[in-house]
Amino acid sequence: MKLYSDTDELLLPSLDIRTGIDVGANAGTYALHLARVSKTLVCFEPVPFMQRLLNMLFAGQKHVIIRNEALSDRNGVATLSIPVQENEAVTAMASLHTAFPQGRDIAVNTIRLDDFCRESTWLDPALIDFIKIDVEGFENEVIAGMREVLAKAHPVLLIEIELRHNSRCLDLFAELREAGYASYVSPVGGALTPVSITTAEQLGAIQDLNSLALEKPGYRINSRRHYLNNFWFVHPDSVLKDSLSRFIRASD
Repeated sequence: MKLYSDTDELLLPSLDIRTGIDVGANAGTYALHLARVSKTLVCFEPVPFMQRLLNMLFAGQKHVIIRNEALSDRNGVATLSIPVQENEAVTAMASLHTAFPQGRDIAVNTIRLDDFCRESTWLDPALIDFIKIDVEGFENEVIAGMREVLAKAHPVLLIEIELRHNSRCLDLFAELREAGYASYVSPVGGALTPVSITTAEQLGAIQDLNSLALEKPGYRINSRRHYLNNFWFVHPDSVLKDSLSRFIRASD
């Protein structure tokens, strides 16, 4: 059986996505899976080097569109901070939310997804079925810039959320809950477990840094994660709800 770098990726092959959005595509770990199950995939990656890598990775795949903007709650230009460790830029941790003292700052273009859809002649927001977001603490702003899409299409959301990176993340859980979304985690490969996050204590219980040290790359069916930072949000009106419902199981 093929190795995956995350238990959540084991659920992606079961989906049939009309339009997928990858926010913070980085090296394309998720985009590679999403490209196989999406009729159209739009990847937003503002780091120039990573954008060039994505262009090479998906060369010839016309259904995959690579954009160099960062999604936000406003259109314009912002400073993206990229941490540097041992003289190497750690692009996976690049953030519009956190300024790294030992890092490299670059100016990037930002755009709201709602405005991107409005300005596009080829993208129908009503067909957006799935959005993956990995933006290192900038999740609130990204969601604020796509509220029209959420109301119109009710896409499934897969968002990396960590209390250590985003002290405002409880507001994000509350907003999506009020919008009708149910939340899940995937502690075991190929399964979703319902979870309700309303307090920092609840989030901290599944994001203990000692548990993070136990994680190893590569998960298989029935593998278990100890540190949970990827959250699925599924709306009852999502066209993908039935595809995911067979993977939902009670907490154990």
